[in-house]
Amino acid sequence: GDWAQALHLVNSMTSHGLRPSLIAYSAAISACEKGEQSVCALELFRQLKGLHLEPDTLSFGAAASACAKGQRWIAVLELLDNMATVGIKSDAVVFNAAMGKAAHWSQALAILGMTSERRVT
Repeated sequence: GDWAQALHLVNSMTSHGLRPSLIAYSAAISACEKGEQSVCALELFRQLKGLHLEPDTLSFGAAASACAKGQRWIAVLELLDNMATVGIKSDAVVFNAAMGKAAHWSQALAILGMTSERRVT
């Protein structure tokens, strides 16, 4: 699928000595999210942070949504918390994407609690 091509492109860039941009990583994370590949999305997110690229709302949101689709709730909460820690204002779109995939009321409540703490608009 598209996620495999996106992953291959990013890996191919790095293997050829090129440094993929935040946009390239965000697009690849988003492709993984659409392909429900939460492990790949998280790995790409870790790679971009390892290259000292500063994640933005799009990259955090795509990674959180991928993790939500993959039922990786601890990773979702860590990503949302990390957004606040690095000073990125999360918006309702990011939280709604995560909450929309919640399989259990307690997961949705945990995410909802974060929205009220951060006064999400």
